[in-house]
Amino acid sequence: FPVLTSADSVGIGATIAGTLNSTPGIQFRVEFFSNDATGTAQGKTLLGFTNVTTNASGTGNFSFTAAGVAAGQLLTATATDASGNTSELSPAKVVAAAATVSLNATPVTLLEGTGVTPTAFAFVVTLSQPSSQNVVVTYSTADGTATSADGDYVPASAASVTFAPGQTSQTITVGVTADSKFEPDEAFTVTLNGATNATLTANVSATGTIRNDDNRPTIAIADVSQAEGNSSAQPLIFTASLSNLSAETVIVDYATADGNATVADADYTTASGKLTFLPGQLTQTLGVSVNGDTKFETNETFKVTLGNPVNGTIVPATSTATGTILNDDLALGGKIAGNLLPSGMLEIESK
Repeated sequence: FPVLTSADSVGIGATIAGTLNSTPGIQFRVEFFSNDATGTAQGKTLLGFTNVTTNASGTGNFSFTAAGVAAGQLLTATATDASGNTSELSPAKVVAAAATVSLNATPVTLLEGTGVTPTAFAFVVTLSQPSSQNVVVTYSTADGTATSADGDYVPASAASVTFAPGQTSQTITVGVTADSKFEPDEAFTVTLNGATNATLTANVSATGTIRNDDNRPTIAIADVSQAEGNSSAQPLIFTASLSNLSAETVIVDYATADGNATVADADYTTASGKLTFLPGQLTQTLGVSVNGDTKFETNETFKVTLGNPVNGTIVPATSTATGTILNDDLALGGKIAGNLLPSGMLEIESK
């Protein structure tokens, strides 16, 4: 007689699996029956049949989906060969309730990470009991304060995991993208949407929290130089920069200070103010007005110093920049002689 190895409830029916041991190479008709609740009326209702042929070892495996069968019912089967010889009824098998699928609701919290390889956030999906058939579970992600548009994580819209027969645990992996941007901790959600050959429980959602591991930016300002000019004023442009992006607005004060270029000698015009870096901005510029003249003098310098940072830091080595005013005037009282070069430039000798 056949042996029923599993009977799993599926929708309004059941999937039945079993084995048959007999003479090698023989085809059998396996018929399936439902019994009453007590099991005394065995073979009460014919559910259907399938054909199975034994292999060289005399073993045949079969499966069958029966309609109109509920969890808790008793099922049996018989095997009949081509000559009409029918086996006894198999031992009864209880139809097991459909497996349920749940998502571990414990939040997954990890550092964002560094490098080009996404950080793996693992969410555990559990099947309440082994199934004799594949169980496919679909899932999706949803933005919270972490967004896929900002590149915080790799989204999923119609993804799935599959439980092979006998498996009861699977893992959903969501990749989180590493960056150097200072930002608050951010979160996204994973939700189970449906299941094939199983049913979902109430536990279908879990949160992933991306912990920030980046520092607030350091603010630096760079040296700059420019020819003085002979008349009027022109700006000497300094560039301040952040070491990394920030989700916050970064503000820093700046002010000029004399070197051997002085405000009193009208070399430049004093300047002070604030630079504001909005979220996503890495550089800002400021201009200091330099006054042109025809006075011969050495190259002259002044300083621009940063101070009072908000949502950022400054360090002495990069918080002060030198502005160099390059002399472009000739000394008075000398004769000028020179040779015209092939390039068209005049080679000048002062006498």
